[in-house]
Amino acid sequence: VIVKHRPAISIASIRAKVESYADILQFEQELLKSLPDQSIGSLRGVLWHHCADSGFLEGEPFVGLRHKLASQSFLT
Repeated sequence: VIVKHRPAISIASIRAKVESYADILQFEQELLKSLPDQSIGSLRGVLWHHCADSGFLEGEPFVGLRHKLASQSFLT
């Protein structure tokens, strides 16, 4: 394991309970569609809050932002 210190990165994310790991892709796509194209950076990932062993899956797909956006809900 290598630990690196990096500057803070602004992200947008959505947290969701899902039935399977693959189901998180739907929420990632919803997140990406809800953001202005010019604000989306290259960093992407999923933070898993609960895994299958816990009895349910809960994940949070995220995307790095090129610049901060006003704090509001973009999802419709």
